[in-house]
Amino acid sequence: MPCTGPEPNEVIGEYSAELDRLTRVCCDLRSVLRRGGRESDLTNETRKWIREHDKADRERLDQEEREGKRASLKKKALAKLNIDEREALGF
Repeated sequence: MPCTGPEPNEVIGEYSAELDRLTRVCCDLRSVLRRGGRESDLTNETRKWIREHDKADRERLDQEEREGKRASLKKKALAKLNIDEREALGF
């Protein structure tokens, strides 16, 4: 019997947390299999999921890094302003 998840419209709401939990479980298993050199034992579908998940992780980390750099630049720029200038900008 093939493994399936809830219908897409059911994911919204009560199944969202469960989907996040299962994604973390899959990610953990991927890490263990990768360390053991066993990824090649997985189905094509699972290897595709891993590739897509890895890509999404890289994109998320890149975005977080860009936002972190942006926050740092913002902090430095605000430090150059006097109190009246900060208040005028809402900081």
